[in-house]
Amino acid sequence: MVAPDLKFSGSICLQVPASEESRATDFLGQVYHLFKKQKVLLGAATGFGFGRFKCNEFTCSYYDLGNKSSLKKWLCKAPAPLEIKESELPIDGTRFSIKAKLRDSLLIRDSEGTADGPDAQHISWKKDSHYIPGTSLRGAIRARAEKILTVFVADPTKSENILRSIFGYVSTDSETEQKCSRGRLSVMDGKVEGVVSELQNRVSIDRFTGGARDGKLFDAKALFPDYKETSAGLCEFEFKLSADAKQVEVGLMLLTLLDFARGDFAVGGEKSIGRGRFDLQVFSVQSHGKNLMISGNDKSTGDIEYFQQCIQKLEQGL
Repeated sequence: MVAPDLKFSGSICLQVPASEESRATDFLGQVYHLFKKQKVLLGAATGFGFGRFKCNEFTCSYYDLGNKSSLKKWLCKAPAPLEIKESELPIDGTRFSIKAKLRDSLLIRDSEGTADGPDAQHISWKKDSHYIPGTSLRGAIRARAEKILTVFVADPTKSENILRSIFGYVSTDSETEQKCSRGRLSVMDGKVEGVVSELQNRVSIDRFTGGARDGKLFDAKALFPDYKETSAGLCEFEFKLSADAKQVEVGLMLLTLLDFARGDFAVGGEKSIGRGRFDLQVFSVQSHGKNLMISGNDKSTGDIEYFQQCIQKLEQGL
């Protein structure tokens, strides 16, 4: 694993006949769009939000190897600029975007503490650059999806198959032919803005007596909305289902992510004292040319009937 802010370079070389130049140019325009919009993930564990990168510069050179001067430039690696126009690709699969505000506080523990630091502090990739890991989001969302399935789908085998297709699985049964399967859901790291980190001193409670435990004083450094900022406690989340996802899976994720955005279940640690809940600002879905937008006051616009059909598929257990 590499740290954020790592800078690297790469190149793509296309060898095409003269008759295919226009197609190659269109292809590079699509690649440029994917890089610019951060729609390409690199490496392993991309379903947990790893591998996202930002393209700071995209240049293209064209060399005609049948031309001596152009061939010389290619051998000397001299630039031969070619103008590339960004070509947007149609959205594949289903994308969920959420904007929500932190209701109270948030604490997802950083595993790398310091000797003179607090007992628990929120994870960050550098000083004052906080985020919400995709791994934490994925676990909480899976648990909620499983609860929703118990309400709509009576057959536990069907419920398990739906969960496996969305989140993937690794089999522990040595007799099973298919040992593992990749899930259709990708969860990006959540962005956090307008927050301040504050230290809280707390004491552990004895569950039997209800009193404080001797010598159990501890502290935690959680995130709180900074009301001095216009974007106090604003968080942004992105989720994606692959193009082969079924309507029942879209319906399940729609209900699950709406519960998450409305603060019906929490993420992170210390949920018992109210941490990790959000208030919905904007919830949007794009699926196979269909769009849906839900505002914080529960006003819905877009192709509502299509997404109602997805939920009905879930109710029917299909």
